[in-house]
Amino acid sequence: MNLYDAILVRKSVKNYHMDELEQTMLNNILNFANHLSMLTEDNKVQYKILHHSYTDNKLLSIFSVKAPYYFVIASDNDDLSLMNNAYLMEQISLYLTTKGIGSYLIGKKKINKELVDGLNYDSGLIMAFGKAKDNIYRDVRKLKHIDEKDICIYKCEPDMSLKSLMKIASYSTANRTMQPFRFVIYDNRIHLFSKKETFHARTYHEAKNIDIGIILAHLLVAAEELWFQTTIKKQENITNREMKNNEYVISLFLKAA
Repeated sequence: MNLYDAILVRKSVKNYHMDELEQTMLNNILNFANHLSMLTEDNKVQYKILHHSYTDNKLLSIFSVKAPYYFVIASDNDDLSLMNNAYLMEQISLYLTTKGIGSYLIGKKKINKELVDGLNYDSGLIMAFGKAKDNIYRDVRKLKHIDEKDICIYKCEPDMSLKSLMKIASYSTANRTMQPFRFVIYDNRIHLFSKKETFHARTYHEAKNIDIGIILAHLLVAAEELWFQTTIKKQENITNREMKNNEYVISLFLKAA
């Protein structure tokens, strides 16, 4: 199983054995994370794997999932940083799935830097992980998702590779995400839009940025599997346009490898 396969079969797991993983595996997880690219050159993060004993110090809230380990991506506290953190965390989660390790995205948390050595940031995205008590794979045949035609507007005649890429995007809207996203597709680029927020609840806004990061991670992994070279960046000329009921988020540029 590779990361591409894991997109379709991964599911969130809340119940864990408290057995420790081998140190070699923990090192491999950090090594994988350290080789991931950021969404933009401006993004800076710090990675940390925390043992469950940190929960005794109330690092996590009482509503957190109990697990042997927690993966922390610490960064600045802004929208792009949160989006980038989710983009990275989803790829780490997929990697764990390929190794038979379960995971559950807890969300954005305030971090007490005094309790975690070496962290320069007090905000981070946290994911529980470890050996799961339950099955960590879902049956893709039973997966409910938005039909591709309902979220994609094609401005070109798509070939099979482009159609396959957007099929992955449609699966990315299943279960894990709030599904407020639409895609405008050209032969060499994909523009991602989200529905305009009708209310300004902080938790909703944060959840939307996390979902955007997850979708971008899936698109990147799928694009690499389908032999596309990718570049992610924001187009200012699109940002300034008025899109009824939608807001432009970011673009994925494609080039056949």
